[in-house]
Amino acid sequence: MTTTAQPAAPRKGSARLDYVDVARGFAVLFMIQWHCVHAWLRDGWRATTGYEIAQTFGGFAAPGFLFLAGAGVSLRFAAEERKGIPARKTALAVAKRGAIVLVLGYALRAQFAIVSGAARNLLRFDVLQVIGLSMAIGAGLALLLRALPRHPVRMLLVGLLVFLATPLIARAFPADTPAWLTAPIVRPAGQQITGNLALFPLFPYLGHLLVGMVAGVAWDRGSRGNAPGRVVWVGTLVGLLVCGACFDRSPLYPVLARLMPGPDGGAALRYLSRDAIVMLSVGLSWIVARWTGPLGRVIGDLGKASMPVYWIHLSIAYLVPQRKLDPTMTTLATLALTASMWPVAWVRLGPYERWIRRLRGRGRGSERAPIASATRPE
Repeated sequence: MTTTAQPAAPRKGSARLDYVDVARGFAVLFMIQWHCVHAWLRDGWRATTGYEIAQTFGGFAAPGFLFLAGAGVSLRFAAEERKGIPARKTALAVAKRGAIVLVLGYALRAQFAIVSGAARNLLRFDVLQVIGLSMAIGAGLALLLRALPRHPVRMLLVGLLVFLATPLIARAFPADTPAWLTAPIVRPAGQQITGNLALFPLFPYLGHLLVGMVAGVAWDRGSRGNAPGRVVWVGTLVGLLVCGACFDRSPLYPVLARLMPGPDGGAALRYLSRDAIVMLSVGLSWIVARWTGPLGRVIGDLGKASMPVYWIHLSIAYLVPQRKLDPTMTTLATLALTASMWPVAWVRLGPYERWIRRLRGRGRGSERAPIASATRPE
């Protein structure tokens, strides 16, 4: 398919970074395809290469959401500093937002527990929980270290420390420690994912958010300096170099793994490589946002409405009774569910957003509530 669309000029006065929305939209697409394959594909097809590919792409979603949430935190700190809002007040607002995301995560777990009849679902520390808690911790660290927006390297070092500390913390817990106790913190070495309780522990996923906060500072500086593209492409190049160096078949990998402190230096490199892949996706998202017209807008809308899309597609994939499917039918069903999420995004960004703005406007006199932007994380 060819297109004659020209690169879209940045909108004056817009605080939104469209390529960040598109990058989050790609994470949404990876998430949907993996949940559908995991929920619907027959067991006999799970040893195939196609299933492994779906699992690999699905594995990029959670680090991507954490990374981009961290970028959103930095963008908010920078925007509110320019308005003269004290950093302490911004950190408190981000922490409150993180608490809301955490509560929504457990509300979703309660829904699954009620419908499925499995009370253990309430204890699962899932992706919304780790995003919410990490946002609050990241905001506190930004205030404590005075890292945003002037000293982002401090946050990068803390993020790398989280990656390095993860194997050490994992070994500090015996393998027979109850999963419900360790699920929010780390997965102990040798412990299986019992009852799906420990999929997204704070270590190492907090590190992805902290590294993303560093990227957010760079993107903010690029947008203010009228060189957003240059910053994105420098970040993409850095991501490519880091990804190549951290790839386990790279000649540099054994050297870097030995240089890393701790019992498993390769683990830190694997975590860092996921952030490098997110940086590569941001470069792709820049192209999509500027050259693909409606396609970029649709993917960006999915990114902006990631919360309701996550909630609704997950409920359909896992709670609606269905038969197990072969690969062809699973693919068709996945495409159908993915397409059905765009109307969800339209309602969230259209009628629902206008309704919320009217409510806020009534509560604040003539003040109109701003549309959620990249400086205010979804």
